[in-house]
Amino acid sequence: MLSLPIDIPGTAYNRAIKGGEMVHEELMERSDDEGQDMLSKMLFVRDENGERLNEMEICNNIIGLLVASFDPTSSTLTTVINYIAQLPHIYEHVLKVEQMEVERSKGPDELLA
Repeated sequence: MLSLPIDIPGTAYNRAIKGGEMVHEELMERSDDEGQDMLSKMLFVRDENGERLNEMEICNNIIGLLVASFDPTSSTLTTVINYIAQLPHIYEHVLKVEQMEVERSKGPDELLA
């Protein structure tokens, strides 16, 4: 399927532009309202330097969730892997717990691989 970046009604590009505008409007509406949904969490989360996600990062995260949401399993895994990648202390904890589980499941002469 070919999609040219020409803004003609009914094209994938036109729908993408409209979707981007809708996301932008939603971001502007919620910029002062801390809710419990995923978008609100992305608006108010801060990184290790105390900085909030910028608009492009939030849009990319939302688009990633929308693309992955065709399959609930992939959506869940995408979200979990994304947060683990962004939070090194959580990654270290998960790695440590997983390594202990693998060690427990293996015999004394078995390789951990």
